Amino acid sequence: MTTAPGLTDAAAVSGVAVAPVDLTGRTGLWPRPELRLWRAAMARALAEVDPSMRAPLGGDRMLREQLARHTGAPVDRTVVVAGIRAAAAAVVRPATRVVLERPTFLGVARVLAAAGVEVGTEPWERLADAPAGSAVWFTTPARNPDGRTADAAVFDAVGRLATGGRTVVCNTAYEWFGPAPPDLPGVVRVATLHKLAGPGACLGWVSGDALTPDTVMELSLAAPPLHWQRAWGHFLAVGGLALLRERYAHLPAARCAFLDGVAAPGPLGMGPHVLLPVTCQERAAVDALAAAGVLVSPGSAFAAPGPSIRVSLAGLTVPQVRTAAATVAAVLGTHLSTGLRQPAPAASGAGATPG
Repeated sequence: MTTAPGLTDAAAVSGVAVAPVDLTGRTGLWPRPELRLWRAAMARALAEVDPSMRAPLGGDRMLREQLARHTGAPVDRTVVVAGIRAAAAAVVRPATRVVLERPTFLGVARVLAAAGVEVGTEPWERLADAPAGSAVWFTTPARNPDGRTADAAVFDAVGRLATGGRTVVCNTAYEWFGPAPPDLPGVVRVATLHKLAGPGACLGWVSGDALTPDTVMELSLAAPPLHWQRAWGHFLAVGGLALLRERYAHLPAARCAFLDGVAAPGPLGMGPHVLLPVTCQERAAVDALAAAGVLVSPGSAFAAPGPSIRVSLAGLTVPQVRTAAATVAAVLGTHLSTGLRQPAPAASGAGATPG
């Protein structure tokens, strides 16, 4: 590989990167305590319901009660689904155009486009200018890829759209890492356990007072089977969620260690993701870091406004993060543009594939 001008060759930092570090967001396997709870929960579920049984409309009530207990999702206004992408097309109907935030996780955009929905992207500050008839989709807290959390101005703007009859969807996939958004009338929330438990969790939920019977029916077609839902209900009931969350207890310290290591100005959001602008070609930066043993994602994979790299610190220890940050700083050198300061998060209440 030819190193781009100004980028440090991998060999020059071989003493810094002692082992490959994956910062693309690959999910780690479950530890034994979680596995023991899951096996017991599944055995109990299978003793209560047969795999041939269909889940009731909206989802298993026992699971919805547990979701209400742990997340505040209203029991009678929550629909269990297999994940956010499984629900995306249904929650934006009948709109034929959706405006997503920028930057954003483009997996949702691809699902909507495949369903025949026209997709556009705008910064949070311009969501209120979405064309008439457009649905609006935004993510908070700790959005992927930059960790930003919406402030009062964003909530005010989307709240006005919702009360004006627009379809507004708030993606709370990363609610485990930041303050819960306010409960805005007319705004539909989509949520998931995938960011704690991995995509194999196959569990999400949609809630809100704007869900119509037709939407509930369509969402229920994207739900996991009853025995799977019941197993998750029992898993949550015996402390499974607390175990999953414990694995990320060190994340704030890891985030601080990374930002300190790359000399980034704070505050730079919260949660597992960091978006760092670069002044060289984006692909050159990604390739140079890979050669040095640090895997990152290109910012363009998340509709970033300029050349950047996106890192995910989920599942990494603080020492691993320090090693990775030292490598990023050494390889990118002066091409690491840390001058793009992001607003402080508001206190509004309380595979190698990018994801």
